[in-house]
Amino acid sequence: MYLDNMNLRFLYIVLLATLTISGCGLFDTRDPDNPAGSQASDGLALNAAEALDQLETAIALHDPSLYMAAISEDFSFAATLSAFPDDPLFFETWSWAREDVFIRSLLAQSLIPPDSTAELIFTAIEEVSFADSAVYRESYQLVIGPVDSDLPTVYEGLADLTLKREEDGGWRVVRWIDDAGGEYPAISQLRAAL
Repeated sequence: MYLDNMNLRFLYIVLLATLTISGCGLFDTRDPDNPAGSQASDGLALNAAEALDQLETAIALHDPSLYMAAISEDFSFAATLSAFPDDPLFFETWSWAREDVFIRSLLAQSLIPPDSTAELIFTAIEEVSFADSAVYRESYQLVIGPVDSDLPTVYEGLADLTLKREEDGGWRVVRWIDDAGGEYPAISQLRAAL
């Protein structure tokens, strides 16, 4: 009887060692799951809040293409009155194409080196959402720096943003109405400078 228990223990040890060595996969690490509610891999914002998050992320990553993926082809921009340069019609024809030129100029390595800070932060004031559109009133702060120019490094203001869900299911900013709202210049002044 004593020998049988000894053999049985030996058999258990051999079996345990075999399973451990054979790599049954019980303790292998699994691939991570995609986060719930995240943006699609092609930069498609799946709701209005994600579109704003995408703008923030694009600035932080210095990625103008990601930024423009959250801007509608029907985009328009209305500047704060204090931002008008000598030409009062400067912002009248602001469009997707002009926004593209602006963001590419802003995020260019010649202006903001790749190792420099770039951060856009939206803070919700009021948000009204519908099935296929949303209107957000947000305060914002844009910090860029150090920049290789005489531009200020901090911009603050208020933005009335109209977003809509477009035919591909992605949400994009259709209209940005800018207003000064802090001790720093608004983003309208930055758009006018670039």
